Amino acid sequence: MHDRRFGSWNGSDRNVGQLVSEPFVVLTAVSFFVDGYPTRAGEAVYLERADNGARYPLVPSRDPGEAWTRVRFFVPPGWFGRTVRLHGVDASRDFRGWIGIAEVRTELIPIAPVDPWFAVAWTLLVLTAVSAGIPLRYRRNGSRGVVQSPLTFCGMLAAALLWIRLPSMTSGAVLNADEAPMTAQAITFLRHPVPWVDFDGTTSGPLNSIVVSAPALLGLAPTLPGSRLIGTLLLVVLLVGLYAAGRRLWGEIPARIAVLLPFALLCAGLDGAYVSYVSELLPLAMAAIACACLAELAGGTSRNPLCAGLIGIAGGAMPFAKLQAAPIAALLVVTCAFAVCVGTPRNIRAATFVALLGGLLSVPTIVLSAVAVHGGIRDFWISYIVFPRVYVAGNCCTIAGIPFFFQDGPFAAFFSAAILTIAAFAIGSIVLARRFPQRGFSRKVAGSLAVSMLMVIAAIVSIETPYTPFLPYLLWLIPGVTGVIATTIGSFQSTLRSGSAPRWVFPVSVMGGALVALAPVTQGALRTNPYLNHDPLTVQAPIDRRAPSIQGIVGRGQRVVMWGWMPQYLVYADAVMGTRDSISQFQIEPRPFREHYRDRYLRDFVKNRPDFVLEAVGPEAFAYHDRRTQGIESFPQLQRIVMASYAIAVDAESVRLWKRRPDAPVR
Repeated sequence: MHDRRFGSWNGSDRNVGQLVSEPFVVLTAVSFFVDGYPTRAGEAVYLERADNGARYPLVPSRDPGEAWTRVRFFVPPGWFGRTVRLHGVDASRDFRGWIGIAEVRTELIPIAPVDPWFAVAWTLLVLTAVSAGIPLRYRRNGSRGVVQSPLTFCGMLAAALLWIRLPSMTSGAVLNADEAPMTAQAITFLRHPVPWVDFDGTTSGPLNSIVVSAPALLGLAPTLPGSRLIGTLLLVVLLVGLYAAGRRLWGEIPARIAVLLPFALLCAGLDGAYVSYVSELLPLAMAAIACACLAELAGGTSRNPLCAGLIGIAGGAMPFAKLQAAPIAALLVVTCAFAVCVGTPRNIRAATFVALLGGLLSVPTIVLSAVAVHGGIRDFWISYIVFPRVYVAGNCCTIAGIPFFFQDGPFAAFFSAAILTIAAFAIGSIVLARRFPQRGFSRKVAGSLAVSMLMVIAAIVSIETPYTPFLPYLLWLIPGVTGVIATTIGSFQSTLRSGSAPRWVFPVSVMGGALVALAPVTQGALRTNPYLNHDPLTVQAPIDRRAPSIQGIVGRGQRVVMWGWMPQYLVYADAVMGTRDSISQFQIEPRPFREHYRDRYLRDFVKNRPDFVLEAVGPEAFAYHDRRTQGIESFPQLQRIVMASYAIAVDAESVRLWKRRPDAPVR
């Protein structure tokens, strides 16, 4: 909205002055970069309403000093939709009496909690944390109490996470740029189900769109809130799968404590990129299931072929959900093959290998056979294999790229939490092994720690490869970090039980690891969290105001061509994509293969004869604002077809909708 940067320091703290932004309509929150010392006397940042002059102070929790820091504030309920100005005042001539402000944005974020919700949320969080530390003592008959049951703990994890995420499931507003494209593809899949022929998610594979279509099993249409519910359930599968793996190898206490870090991260990290459905969630859930099966293999089981088959299915399916998941999928399959070689009885080893290979090939064979039958192999190869490498050309996976992530505060906090946690526990394991050599590392400890560390390395490769600071990429770290924590706590506990170490080693290691892990999370996420901080926001985030007019014209199931990057209009209307592209990024931007994507777009257009053409290009549109260089005017062949066969139905500042004339040819 306002991308210029202003500051009151140019070599002297004695400068004074005032910044007043252009007027803008505030939504539910306002965010901006700030540096300097805005909390000091004489400094002030505030919003001022244009209608009555009321002021709302915007005071950060700390002074950022010389580092630009993005902050977010939620406006009072009565301010939603009002015209305001942002003021920055420097009236101090004292030491460090200066401020800077940049990139003012207004944001639309779902409702924050009312008091009952807030109370229940914290109650569930506390009960979940407490249940992780309950001593598991068996009754005389060998059974567990209800409170001690693994099902109770898993139920607490699920209930707490679902309740924390509930506000995001009550809003139809878009919280992340990628959730609407996948939901639009899911609607199309239900009627036209061939990947790369009927719908193309680019670097997000077809399985992500397919899983979002799950509400159709209940007779419901895919929606944005429904996609967020599915994403939250996949996170529950992730946590439960990792808990099951840790429990099989190390027992209840290490497994429960280990999953508390990702659980806390997922509860505290309620940025829009976290609470929306993202393409990382499905492959992570499959990876967690594979980890649980690996733990079964390592622990010795008669179900070796079944476990290997499930690992193979996960390894083959993960790249078809997210291409970035390929390093983690490959590691899981190779680890399983190694475990089968060294740990499976000879009489079932061949059957186990066959199950692993069969599972690995099953999903690729099914998907690619359907694509080949419908003539889409070339599009699969270019769009999913070749183009992503071109798309990130020059963004190679190197250590030098890591600082790129630290440009975003919460991103840096989560990344730091993972790295510091690994370092603390790995060092603790080495120190303990050297201090008590009679115990040392067992084969199980060494193997589990090695696999977990390799999972972390594979995750870093997945994070680094796109060289883009997208917050959900850090989710790739969860399986490896959780494995390191469970392994080291389990080895500490085993050492303690053997009498080799003092009794303080286990509790101190657990508390130290928790502090190391949770401190950056709290610093980076909880401070600006609209839910857990209980900010005074009670406004329900509305659907885009242009949606009702479009919904009144477009009928359910009709084909709509999208030009731009706002496919939420298709989702709101339950409309089918008119081409295989839910967004037209690669047709608009001057990148390699643009002509390929434009030619494909025109072929789909002529073949499907869409009922409507929807263009989202303008000042209020996402990503694309100039109709001359980014609208359909920039694509003469498309403009010629639209002008000849379609009549304008909606002509707003940032949205145009054309309806096909009856019996008009589309060519």
